[in-house]
Amino acid sequence: MPVLAALFWLWDGGGARRGLFTGFAFGIGMFGAGVSWIYFSLHDYGNMHAALAALTVAVFVGLLALYPAAAGALSAILPGGRAPRMLVAAPALWTLFEWLREWMFTGFPWLSLGYAATDGVLANYAPLSGVHGAGFATAVLAGAVVTVARGNFRQRTAALTAAAAILAGGAALGAVQWSAPAGAPINVAVVQGNVPLRDKWAPGAVDTVREHYLALHFDAAAGADLVIWPEGAVPGFLHQAPENFWRQVRAAGADTVLGVLERAAGGSEYNSAAAVTHAGLAVYRKQHLVPFGEYLPFGDVFRFMLDHLQIPMANFSAWRGAQQPFTVGGARAGVSICYEDAFPEQIRRALPAANFLINLSEDAWFGNSLAPHQRLQMAQMRARETGRPMARAANTGPSAFIDFNGGVTNASEQFRTQILRGTVQPRTGATPFVNHGSAPLIIFLSALVLVAVFLTRNTQVETQ
Repeated sequence: MPVLAALFWLWDGGGARRGLFTGFAFGIGMFGAGVSWIYFSLHDYGNMHAALAALTVAVFVGLLALYPAAAGALSAILPGGRAPRMLVAAPALWTLFEWLREWMFTGFPWLSLGYAATDGVLANYAPLSGVHGAGFATAVLAGAVVTVARGNFRQRTAALTAAAAILAGGAALGAVQWSAPAGAPINVAVVQGNVPLRDKWAPGAVDTVREHYLALHFDAAAGADLVIWPEGAVPGFLHQAPENFWRQVRAAGADTVLGVLERAAGGSEYNSAAAVTHAGLAVYRKQHLVPFGEYLPFGDVFRFMLDHLQIPMANFSAWRGAQQPFTVGGARAGVSICYEDAFPEQIRRALPAANFLINLSEDAWFGNSLAPHQRLQMAQMRARETGRPMARAANTGPSAFIDFNGGVTNASEQFRTQILRGTVQPRTGATPFVNHGSAPLIIFLSALVLVAVFLTRNTQVETQ
């Protein structure tokens, strides 16, 4: 919040040009630091040449920086004095452009402002209006800081009133229980295999990796109702796994959810999760794929990149149909695979039917960078938005158990083979965000901006 307040300070009283350039410079700094891990994914694990990887990241960061640049330019041309600009226009535009970044060009929701509130009182706005609700509240506080520091008495009074209302609202919302326990707690064991990517995808590695996970599985299943393996745990297709493998998974006695790869009869390939229970086998297929990692967007334009990337299984198809929660451990689980839990609207698709959430991840692609920790923070926010606990299984960690309030109750160490145990309490009920998503907030903020634009045009007509 203090950093955003500094940006709003630069926007206060400046014109559109200043807003554009300071917003762009801010975006370059924010995304340049915050998504620097993309370089490691492309160069260290995708084997792209260092110079090309650096250029790719630089171009990507520049594109992302256009969002805060646009917010800065527009905030400068909307009407009103310091208080309306800092307490309404700038926070609303910042939030709207973050929301646009979440879905435009397949979406990239990293570093949304609301994640800064994950462990604070403003996170209580998440069940009401999602991460963007928490972000808007944070942006209003940033604008209040500027207004108090630079405004007159009336402006300061308005800013202090707005800040007090935001904080009091967050505290009041913290007392609301949007969901309730449903049934008995589930004993869950998460298997963190810690298989290096080069070993996992080496020719002939399927049997070795499969045996590695089976050995861990039998230990994990002792005393567990549910065992969870990470994304793509075994680097082979579902139909190629020997029947003996499935018998051994079931023989351990616990329901199991594991990451698998699928090849359909028509040749389409899916990044999937399988639920293995005594009732049979159920499959969830990933719907929101990672561009350039799991599929190539605008293939004719970016085909040259395939010559510089060595990423296995980079031609997946996205599943388009509806999918039901898994019934495992005596409750219903909403499943997501890796990148999907960065998208709030993706996760709420399984709600309110699902009693808890499961995320399977392969975070080895990010190495020892910021990304795995950013992803854990995003998972915390998904739990808070939905009022559901989450069990997260990541190959190299951190794997974690997250309660329905978004708090991490147990987490693994990174780059260590480990069985992480925890208890998940299934829940029922629906938060306002589960019922309506971000739509009410976005409509409200858009209306504020449209009214301001209308006032601007009327003012210009009257002065001509």
